Amino acid sequence: MIPVGPAARGASPLRVLFIIYGLERAGPERRLLDFVRSFPPSIEVHVCVIGSALTMLPEFEAAGARLFVLPIGRAYAEWGKLREVARYVDRERIDVVNSFNMKTLIVSSAVAVFAKRRVRRVHHLISLWDDVSPTAASVTRALMARCDAIVCNGHAVHARLVEGTPLAGKSRVILNGVDMDAFAPEAARRAASRAAIGANDGDFVIGAVANIRPVKNLPMLVRAADALHARRGDVRLLIVGGGPDLESLRAQAAASGIGSRATFTGPREDVPTLLAACDVLAMPSWSEGNPNVVVQAMAMGLPVVASAVGEIPFLLDHGRFGVLIAPGDEGALLRGLDVYASDPALREATGSAARRHAVCTYDLGRMIDGYAGLFRVIAAVGT
Repeated sequence: MIPVGPAARGASPLRVLFIIYGLERAGPERRLLDFVRSFPPSIEVHVCVIGSALTMLPEFEAAGARLFVLPIGRAYAEWGKLREVARYVDRERIDVVNSFNMKTLIVSSAVAVFAKRRVRRVHHLISLWDDVSPTAASVTRALMARCDAIVCNGHAVHARLVEGTPLAGKSRVILNGVDMDAFAPEAARRAASRAAIGANDGDFVIGAVANIRPVKNLPMLVRAADALHARRGDVRLLIVGGGPDLESLRAQAAASGIGSRATFTGPREDVPTLLAACDVLAMPSWSEGNPNVVVQAMAMGLPVVASAVGEIPFLLDHGRFGVLIAPGDEGALLRGLDVYASDPALREATGSAARRHAVCTYDLGRMIDGYAGLFRVIAAVGT
């Protein structure tokens, strides 16, 4: 075990151990960092990292996380390491253990066997299992059935994986939350951000924030932006993110008419600043789970044009806050973008409504309260 960070002890708080595979810059890791930063003092957050990717470690340390790293290659075979996690649970008097995927669920299940103290277990469903084998799905369901509670981070995950099954009785939906102060439209930030990418007041800026890989279908977005620019002459494209297909996408744009008006930032952390430059967010993915960037764009007052996959139809209230398209429908993507390019008043009205809905439904504080309440309730059961 590699101990990291402080081990201060408060006055008998509720102690929750989150077991996570790594600390890469992805949705579960960012959400966990929100927990570390935002849970009330009555809930003490511990983090067990069982992978070796530690990109976000400095941020967790800065937030004061009670954190230890214990790389586990095969969760079903490394019994000594599993017992080490159980000893941590006993020593730190953990009350609740939270897992995020099958591997961490196996570790959580082992802790329940090896730990001397009784712990409650929560499993967090965050994806639609599109890339999970039938065997892995079956094992995960069997292990989830032994948990005390199942949290789905969106309606789509719940509907596909839990609704109508024996797991429904112990499940609940707690929607992802976004810091509405950080993601808020500001005229000064918008002006500075647009100037930084060379956009003037009359330009229509299409934004995309993604890990640039095939499932995101961004070549279709480049073609649609190119076609819209040929039609209108005022289009700019801003693509934020890195990934395996970044250079090929950059080359595609450079070879098209949109080339000189396309900006590729690579990986960036200042997403609110970059979204401030945009007039619309585009997400033409082949599949998605519950993409936070859609809520972030809504919070920034942007309409969204996106594939009707995963949680996106729920996020956009089935088209109320943007345009939903069928995956791979390039013509529909072009038409959806053109709707907002051609009608600034509609763009403003849709974006303002999206902002209001995001504040009411997807506020970070609401998410934190939901998890804190759940942990308190299950910890109290049977005590």
